[in-house]
Amino acid sequence: MDAENSNIPTDTAFFLGSIKHDTTVNPESVRKIATKLAQVSNHVHLYESDNKEIEHIKLSKDTNYQKAVNAFFAKYKLPHDETLAQAGREILTATEIKKSTR
Repeated sequence: MDAENSNIPTDTAFFLGSIKHDTTVNPESVRKIATKLAQVSNHVHLYESDNKEIEHIKLSKDTNYQKAVNAFFAKYKLPHDETLAQAGREILTATEIKKSTR
């Protein structure tokens, strides 16, 4: 995937969530997808939970995930919980995948 051959507009925003110890979806695969998306989009975020109490389908129960995703929604002018969004701004900044030049 590269910007020249992609139908994805460069201003499309993506938020991916992953669990570092997930046995259902390989976290490395999610990282690879995020890296590929960053080749074509200027707005890719990957939240990786290290919360050992969270299982694959329960990522939304992770409070830092809730904060980060609400900050993402706020940043891109989508409906969100303002309190969670404010609490998640720093977390969201840390999730940003910089655009790859490869």
